[in-house]
Amino acid sequence: VTSRPSVTLEEDISSAGKRAATVNRIVELPALAERTPIEILPINHDAYTSRIAGFEKWLREQPEDVIAIVGHSQYFKNMLGLSFKFGNCDVWEVRFDPSISICQRSVRT
Repeated sequence: VTSRPSVTLEEDISSAGKRAATVNRIVELPALAERTPIEILPINHDAYTSRIAGFEKWLREQPEDVIAIVGHSQYFKNMLGLSFKFGNCDVWEVRFDPSISICQRSVRT
């Protein structure tokens, strides 16, 4: 996870070092929608981590090499196993390894 606080649209480039010419699609995922604060309480932990695991599965199935994701800091804190939350409107770069699911150890099956 790398902070990129001063990134502007003109400076943002893909991981291959090339500017994306267009956005091919925009997807709104229910797995990223804000829920209530009650969702992150221990009693609801399995449902919450299952939702994160579902998002990780969706992410692994995508054909794109570079994906922009917008969501809430608590969600990403838990998904990425961070000890801190992102600030409002922060820009971060994360390399996703589809063979690793950080959240999967937390989901009881």
